[in-house]
Amino acid sequence: MKTYAMLLIWLIALPTVGIAQQSPFSGAFERFTDAKGNLNYVAPLKYLQDNEASFDKWAYEQAFATYQSFVGATDNTKNSFLLDKGLEGNVQLADPFAVIMSKARNASLILLNEAHHVPAHRAFAATMLDSLYAAGYTILSLEALSEEDTAVNSRKYPVASSGFYTREPVFANFIRAALAKGFKVVGHEIRSNQEKQLSDPVARSNYRDSLQAVNLLATSKANPQAKVFGYVGYDHILEKERDKYKRLGAYLQEANVDALTIDQVTTCSCAKVNSPAVLTSDGANPVTIGAKKGYVDIQVVHPPVALAGGRPHWLINTQTKKATWVQVPRQYKGKKVLVQVYNKTEFEAEGERAIPVDQFLVDDNQSRVRVMVPETLKQTRVQFKLFE
Repeated sequence: MKTYAMLLIWLIALPTVGIAQQSPFSGAFERFTDAKGNLNYVAPLKYLQDNEASFDKWAYEQAFATYQSFVGATDNTKNSFLLDKGLEGNVQLADPFAVIMSKARNASLILLNEAHHVPAHRAFAATMLDSLYAAGYTILSLEALSEEDTAVNSRKYPVASSGFYTREPVFANFIRAALAKGFKVVGHEIRSNQEKQLSDPVARSNYRDSLQAVNLLATSKANPQAKVFGYVGYDHILEKERDKYKRLGAYLQEANVDALTIDQVTTCSCAKVNSPAVLTSDGANPVTIGAKKGYVDIQVVHPPVALAGGRPHWLINTQTKKATWVQVPRQYKGKKVLVQVYNKTEFEAEGERAIPVDQFLVDDNQSRVRVMVPETLKQTRVQFKLFE
């Protein structure tokens, strides 16, 4: 169950690749934790780099981009391969919060998607929490949350066993922020007791999404007064069947539940802005473009990632973060190093099973680095690991 969604994505994306060929995701995942469940963010990347020639190019790039995102590495050229490409068209960019909230107040279920290798999408989702909570949204339903973590709401933070993508610091901070705000965090991914052995990839994909819909609707039924903020990957928000694939959004439509679907994985040349924006026809009414045109309700476009001091602008400009300068120990200067910043309390309770609040790679001769931590965090633990 732990790797079900991850491996399914790889198989669907590569229908012509022989099943016998080893998935780069499998080998990297095996090295992500040790026997005690401790996280190792360096080992998967080293494994992928050392064995690149062994894998299909498309599968390798997908895996490498994913594991790079865990350590704060961003490459607009290589890491945009899974984003949908839209056409500029006659669109006007508008404030995403104004447009989204005008629709969200009259809805009871929102589905927002992400590209799994783009932490900026999770940062945007986190900025919506305050407004959504004020509008009555009190449940955050995550595709990425593992059924194994039954204590996340009492613990108030995710750990290594909470999921796969949730091990990425921005995703973990998104969950922390939701729990601190008062959201109940649940999962809607297909569970181990719901799985079936299906050889056909389309049938397997459709079955998975149909059970995601069952689980999401069960949450709504159990909490009839609550509005639900659903967070998913890629095409799961699509409200209509496409190319024989039927997604979560379409199964909800079939159940007479019209979710407000928001796409943020479409790129557009119109995104000449410094922050996310919604595509509209007149500054207020949403329009959609690209492969998801007519399949979703709203599209949010993100500007290309720009760096400042090696850190992405979207992270530095986040109002809920504060920058702190940390000295690099002499023995690490001039070497490739992973800088990890933890909530000290979480680390003392969980050890290496804890998820950093910030982490990134440094490979030059910097004497100090700028770490970004939640402004509410009082005590941190900073550690350095050689990339070897």
